[in-house]
Amino acid sequence: MNPIQTLVDELLLQITKTRKTISPNKLLVEDLGFDSLKMMDLMSTIEDRLEIAIPLAEATRIKTVADLYAAVAKLASAADKTSLTP
Repeated sequence: MNPIQTLVDELLLQITKTRKTISPNKLLVEDLGFDSLKMMDLMSTIEDRLEIAIPLAEATRIKTVADLYAAVAKLASAADKTSLTP
């Protein structure tokens, strides 16, 4: 598991306040009990921790833990590339 997946898993457990198993195929709403407020909390926490911005259009496509891993990895990678340019 890479550092982004580890961070996302920790945040998922922290926000859901549960001991449910986090796996890539889990649905955020149906399996982990996320509602719109928890999703906003999760997205803003990820943005703060990784210093990235998750566009609303991207956030609405996130349905599973795997979707979340992919979106965060993509945005974090883009942010790293941006910080390297003069």
